[in-house]
Amino acid sequence: MRKCFCFLVLFLCGTGNMLVTGKETVQLTTRLSEILNVVEQESLYSTNPNKVFQNFIDTYLESYDIYAHYFPPKDFLLYKKSLEPEYSGIQMEIVPSKSGGFLCFPYPGGLAEHSGIKQGDLLVAVDGESVSEKNLYTVGSMIRGLTGAPLTLSVQPQNGSVHQITLVRRKSVAQSVKNIFCGSYKIYRIIRFTDSTPLELKKILLTIPIQQPLILDLRGNFGGVLFSAIKSSELFLPKDVMIAGIRTKDDFIAYHSKNQNPLLFKSIIILQDEQTASAAELFIAALIQNKAAISFGKKTYGKGVTQKFIELANGSALLLTYGKIVTPNNTTFNKKGLMPTISRTKNEQNDSTENNLIAFLDKLFSTTY
Repeated sequence: MRKCFCFLVLFLCGTGNMLVTGKETVQLTTRLSEILNVVEQESLYSTNPNKVFQNFIDTYLESYDIYAHYFPPKDFLLYKKSLEPEYSGIQMEIVPSKSGGFLCFPYPGGLAEHSGIKQGDLLVAVDGESVSEKNLYTVGSMIRGLTGAPLTLSVQPQNGSVHQITLVRRKSVAQSVKNIFCGSYKIYRIIRFTDSTPLELKKILLTIPIQQPLILDLRGNFGGVLFSAIKSSELFLPKDVMIAGIRTKDDFIAYHSKNQNPLLFKSIIILQDEQTASAAELFIAALIQNKAAISFGKKTYGKGVTQKFIELANGSALLLTYGKIVTPNNTTFNKKGLMPTISRTKNEQNDSTENNLIAFLDKLFSTTY
C-alpha cells in the first residue's frame, strides 16, 4: 500500500512540468495516506494497491475531464509501439458504446469491411481479451500490431450473437476522401481527417468546375488530425479569414487562412449527422460561419476540445484536455454540437435511406440554384 501512496503523491504533487504546490495538496495526500493505511490494517477485505491507484486516478480525472485518462507504463508503452512504422491496423474506427465495449465503423473498402465487420457491430474482445473497462487508446493499441500478424476479433452484430473474425494485419494507405453517387449526384465523402486529407481533397477539387455545386459528406466523420481539418478548410477560405482558434489555460492561438487563391465554388453543401465530431465539426464551423457553405442533416456530436499526452517520470502518461476549439464567430460547439443550416424534418429523420437525401438535393437545387 505504501507503493500506491507514493504513486498518489507523485501524481498529485506532480513531476517535471506537472508541478503543483499548495497547502490543500499536502493536506489531501496526508488524508489519503491515513485512509489507505487504515484500510490495509483494518479491512476484512484484501486490497490491490495498483487497482486502488488506477481507480482513484480514473475517478479523479473523470470528475472534471471525460476525455482524460491515466496510462500505466505497460499500457503507454503498448500505445507508443503501436505507432511504429512496422505496425499496421485494419482500417476501422472504434467508438465507446454506452452499453460497454466499442462500436465498429470500418472504412469503406478497408480490411475490416472486407472481413465482414459492419458499421455498428459491437467489439467485445481482441485476441480473446475483453475490451470491457478499457479505454479507447488501449483498445486501438491492441488492434494494431506487426504487419502480417494475425488478429482475432470477437464481434457482435446489432441483431446477432457474438462471433469471431480472424484477419491478418496489412499495410494500407487509407484514402480519406472518396467519391460516391447518390442518385445522379456525385458526393465527396471525407471519411476522416488524416495528414494526407488536404492534398487528397485539393487534387479532387481541382478537377471539378467551380460552376458546379460541391457536396461534401462528413456524416460519420469522428474527426482525426485537427490541423488537417484546418488546412482542408483553408482550401475554401480567402487570406486572413479566421478558420478556428485554440483557447488553452494561458493562451489563445488563432489560425487564419493564408490562401490567396481559394476555391470559390458556386455552392457548397455539407452533410452532417450526430456522429460528426471534433475536427470534422471544426471544418464545418469554419465554412458555415464564413458563409462559404450551407449544411444539411442532424446536430453534430459536440466534441470541441483537444487532448495531448504528457509522459511522467516512471513511463506512465496522462491524457489531458488542454484546449478548447473556438469558431470564427467566437463561440464553441463543445457539449452543444452544431445545428445544420437546414434541419431534417421528423419524417426525414425517421427515413435514413438515400432516397431522402436525393429528395432534399432535388428540392434544394430546383428552388435555389
